[in-house]
Amino acid sequence: DDEKGFAASESDNATRCMDYGQRLYYWPAYRTKSENDPDNLGHVYAELCVEQKYDNLKEEMLHYMDVASFEYALVKSNKFLKFAMFFKKLKSRDTLTCALWYDIMKRKPMNAEHILSVVL
Repeated sequence: DDEKGFAASESDNATRCMDYGQRLYYWPAYRTKSENDPDNLGHVYAELCVEQKYDNLKEEMLHYMDVASFEYALVKSNKFLKFAMFFKKLKSRDTLTCALWYDIMKRKPMNAEHILSVVL
């Protein structure tokens, strides 16, 4: 690591990537996965699986911001979804991996909560 917090990627010596520590997993499929995680050398996936703390994004964010600020961000997200053609066209990947490991339906369209997670 150099003095600015950058670390050279072992997988690609031609480029540099940001390294902020370990990659964590939030999906139930990883809880019992005992294979080594190539992104976290020396660890298996199950060791890096984090349990869900909040029921939804709103509940989590209200621990860090007031209701008015959250509602403003939600309105902004809905406007993005309504008026930005780019967001209307986005859909989840049509792969088995998304469905099995991440519990995401194939070709599911973007919704306001997806945009909200970025706006916040």
